[in-house]
Amino acid sequence: MPARIGNELVYLSRADVLACEITPAAVLEGVERAIRGSIEFITAAPPLNATVGLTRFAGKFGATGVDGQAVIKWYGLARDPLVGRPSFWPLILMSDVRSGYPLAIIEGSWITGMRTAALTALAARALARPDASTIGFVGCGLQARAHLTFLKAMFPLRRGAAIARTRASAEHFSVEADAQGLAVAAVDSPRDAVDRCDIVVTTVPLHGGAVAFLDASWLASGSFAVMVDRGFSWRAETLPIIDRVFTDDLRLSGPGGPERLVTDALAGDLAGLLTGESSGRRSEHERIAFAFSGTGAADAGAAAVVYEAALRRGAGTVMPL
Repeated sequence: MPARIGNELVYLSRADVLACEITPAAVLEGVERAIRGSIEFITAAPPLNATVGLTRFAGKFGATGVDGQAVIKWYGLARDPLVGRPSFWPLILMSDVRSGYPLAIIEGSWITGMRTAALTALAARALARPDASTIGFVGCGLQARAHLTFLKAMFPLRRGAAIARTRASAEHFSVEADAQGLAVAAVDSPRDAVDRCDIVVTTVPLHGGAVAFLDASWLASGSFAVMVDRGFSWRAETLPIIDRVFTDDLRLSGPGGPERLVTDALAGDLAGLLTGESSGRRSEHERIAFAFSGTGAADAGAAAVVYEAALRRGAGTVMPL
């Protein structure tokens, strides 16, 4: 039963979210809808950031529309997490836009992974070569797995390469890729994960003093680089070889915005690509990058899809306000 707005809210655990069996296509549609909506009527909200000891806390706001839902995703990013536990654990608070009343609290790990990959998918639709057949992964965690799911469905990928902080992690990722019909080799050299790949996805964690170690000159002609790590794993002095760099939201990640990227030389953002204000790929030889940290609009779009599916299924725990 749907919760009564103003009297109850729904709590969705990680298991509840997974039980909703949301498809990547549904997430992609929800994220695109939220981004298009943010173009029209939502003022960009700067993220909240604070560091306490070894943990950075942050919050991102987004909304789906004047008749939809607004969310804030709150998380701590720990440099010294509990043994065997994740260093990143997001929680989403959702409210009804018209009344302002709370609707739901949602465990946000799955949503974060899928909405980030959906942002990449929207960018790749305009910026990657449609015949892309090879892919490289630098980082093999949650984000890499979500990107694998989306990009495997979009492009005729035949083979790939992956490197992670440990060989075991890269090998485990390669097994998951093989189960999806993509042969991914675990490699020991970052260059081997980038060189000769049509698409490259870097998801290097930014906490813990990340050091730039990737060289943009390794990128093949016509390649598309996805920099989920905001580009900070790439040596800044090598980036001029990339013809154009896009981001998810210029209001947040553009020059002077609150979410700094490795470069300020940006050609546009997703809103511009969706409206046609910015042109997509211009030639098969163009090197293009998508550097971003994840707009809150994407969190709102994906969370709304999950919330609505949970209501249809009667999933979650209804709690009184």
